[in-house]
Amino acid sequence: ALASAPLGEALPSMLPSFCKWWLRASEGRDPVALQSSIWPALEEGLFPEKASMTTMVSSFRGLAELAVHLRDASSQDPKVEKLLPGLFEQLPRGVTLLLKALAWPKAPSHMAAVYAHCNLVGMVSGVRGGVQSGSHGQQESQKNGKRKGGPQDPSSGTGLADELPWGALSDDTRLSILSALQQHQVFGTMPGHLQRQWQQALLSPLSPPGIRSRCAVMLKMLSGTQGLADEEQDGTPRVNAAQLEQLAVHSRAPDEAILAVLCFLFTAAYFGPEGDKTATSVGTAGNYSLRSFKSSSGLPGMPADCEDIVIPVLTGLQDLGTNIVGDRSAWRTKLQSALASLARRTPPEAAEKLQSSNEEPAGNDAQADTSVRTCAFQGCLSDGSLLVLRLHDWWDHISEQGPSPSAAMSPRISPKKKKQRSETSTGGALNCIVALKDADVSLRRKAVDACRKILAEPEENGGLSTRQKNAICGLPLSLALGLLSAESETDRRQASEPLTEVLEILVQIPGTARASEFARI
Repeated sequence: ALASAPLGEALPSMLPSFCKWWLRASEGRDPVALQSSIWPALEEGLFPEKASMTTMVSSFRGLAELAVHLRDASSQDPKVEKLLPGLFEQLPRGVTLLLKALAWPKAPSHMAAVYAHCNLVGMVSGVRGGVQSGSHGQQESQKNGKRKGGPQDPSSGTGLADELPWGALSDDTRLSILSALQQHQVFGTMPGHLQRQWQQALLSPLSPPGIRSRCAVMLKMLSGTQGLADEEQDGTPRVNAAQLEQLAVHSRAPDEAILAVLCFLFTAAYFGPEGDKTATSVGTAGNYSLRSFKSSSGLPGMPADCEDIVIPVLTGLQDLGTNIVGDRSAWRTKLQSALASLARRTPPEAAEKLQSSNEEPAGNDAQADTSVRTCAFQGCLSDGSLLVLRLHDWWDHISEQGPSPSAAMSPRISPKKKKQRSETSTGGALNCIVALKDADVSLRRKAVDACRKILAEPEENGGLSTRQKNAICGLPLSLALGLLSAESETDRRQASEPLTEVLEILVQIPGTARASEFARI
């Protein structure tokens, strides 16, 4: 009935009644258990094989209306939240057809698919009435200064309509829906603004535990323990890479998620195992334990009941100048983007610690975020250490210790690829793929040692405060990382000469300088 309803007519009046019947619990009848029978029947009725285009358009409309009515019932029955993931998990043919219609703007059913997309995104984000599509035409009109609907047009901002919201979904439900969507290859080929709407609806509201859990799952997928598909055949790794960066700069991201993502991006951008150049396809050569790294670098440890986060080592990466998972330059771009964003703001756990300690200074360096009015801890973890210093710690860690072997490989991986991964997993420490000269290696070591000496000085007896020491050490540590980006002899001189000049001044700064003496320097 849903699929056969003409576009000009109202949907069957039985739809709200059907949703209420489904959710009505009685003796010997579980609404959640019924979904294993109802969802396949709905897919067979809405998306039959070899359906006409008219039927497809009506089916997209019916799918959206069904989701909205189920969400309406959630205010009366909390069981609805357990049913929503099934809409994306148990209707594989319907979701695939929807994503294909969204990915092809010239498809006859594209506008109906956009309508379904807007309502489904609104359903999971809790916005009644759906979201604005933010189509290419609307974006072009905004660039030209012509905003349809005036300055309050939702598509010009977050894309969410101004309607009375539904209740929020749990992290588990959001992550289940996201995982179901990402299993479809065509999800990575959808227009960017439609992908961002899904990411905003499913990732932005996550709590810190949810962000950490999602980060751990995505890194595990890239590590090969759940299979790593060819980048030429599957867009999922590329989508995962973009979401890793988004999780790192999330407004609620815990330190562990930030550190894990940065360490992974740094490794993929500049390091590889011995014999990596002989690899003919993208694979993995083991992984590192975040728990072990935090323990060895003096960072606060992870709770014993908290699952460890593995940081995979990708092999077979090349500088291709493209945007696929096998392109090392793409990982460098993501690393630089994430570092630039994190360096300009105080990470969430550090901001929370500042607010709870009530030691936040009230100066003229207030930011847009009224809850944190100091720039002193931008780019720092909750323990006060600089993120860029932790990347140098990670550099030393992977240069001295080899990765641990990955877990059993997925049965989806061919024997040929398993053999290639075994050959590249030598168990030795990683090598920097940038051919640094001995002078550059010595300069980087001198900068790190000088900064660690300053950071280790006590604050008593007029010594520098933690904020002052971080401000002094941030520049040379960043310049030392810049040595990795030098592509020519001219670039190398431009990176090393400023660092040399800074170090000449840095070694003259006494660790117990008083504030007045520091100002004169």
